[in-house]
Amino acid sequence: MTGKGPNTWATPYYPHHDVKECNRDEDTFSGTVCDSTVQVRRLAFYGMKESALFMGMGFRITPYDDSLFSDKTGTLPSASEKEYLLNKTKAGVIFFKDK
Repeated sequence: MTGKGPNTWATPYYPHHDVKECNRDEDTFSGTVCDSTVQVRRLAFYGMKESALFMGMGFRITPYDDSLFSDKTGTLPSASEKEYLLNKTKAGVIFFKDK
């Protein structure tokens, strides 16, 4: 349906979808279309005791790629990695809500 072949995605637009594998298509899909190399994932929380504490809270989601981070040892991020993570222009915000 997306015109990009099998196993592709059409999803609402968020800034974290601005990656080379995805194109913004407001005319046809009112959102973003991604090729088959991208996996769109759902973020879910289960069994929270105090779910009301999160009502209306925005979760920042940033595009992530292992190639952006050279040290995978769990140590503190480098200055360039910190700069990337603090750049809020690439982050999408999804607001928590009850089912």
